[in-house]
Amino acid sequence: MSPSRPSNHEIFSKVEKALEAVACGNRQIGPASSHSADFDECAIYDEADLWKKLPKLLLELKEELKQRGPVLCYAGYFPPIFPEENLLNGLELWPYHWDSKIMNFRIYLKFCIKIAQDGRPHYLHVSLHEDRPEDI
Repeated sequence: MSPSRPSNHEIFSKVEKALEAVACGNRQIGPASSHSADFDECAIYDEADLWKKLPKLLLELKEELKQRGPVLCYAGYFPPIFPEENLLNGLELWPYHWDSKIMNFRIYLKFCIKIAQDGRPHYLHVSLHEDRPEDI
């Protein structure tokens, strides 16, 4: 692994893959004990509401990446780290933060992308909440 990972292109590409996966319905909630608290914090009422709001948030993030630059929106390590949860085993974490006009606060979104055998991306939701700089 190169210590320069992720590149600007890779940071941007993961958001595009997330958008593609969510739009196609290739998505699921990953394991986390904090989803309920995160949803409350973001006024998300249930999983269906998350899937309704997430495409808009990902489009907003994509625009932020274009305007501010990928490195300012990427909130992870160089290189990306692997979570310990079994469901996410072997997948890299992709955390982002930005000032969301949709949510009216600085948001933190973390997900994993799994590429299926057919080459299509699958979105695994890890967290969505107000940005807390110590989170990664």
